[in-house]
Amino acid sequence: MAYKIVWTDTASEDYERIINYLLLNWSLDVVLEFNNITNKKVHKISLQPFIGIISSIDADVRSILITKHNRLFYRISNDKIEILNILDTRQHPDKNKY
Repeated sequence: MAYKIVWTDTASEDYERIINYLLLNWSLDVVLEFNNITNKKVHKISLQPFIGIISSIDADVRSILITKHNRLFYRISNDKIEILNILDTRQHPDKNKY
């Protein structure tokens, strides 16, 4: 059974910010590749939600690496997965609230 995916406003804004950055600084091919990788990872957690690493800050939150620079944080609740945010792994760890 696949879990329903729900993106929070914060996660949607994070995703849009990354896409805009890639468009401005890289290429459309890089944007399409990032989009493809993200969609595959989100689909994977919809099928296997417990594959993510449990957060050391909040035990209800898990995360998966999208790319070496981006980590996606999510929460499982009943029959849905709530995408909480996408964090740039190069940022200071204190910026991560999960």
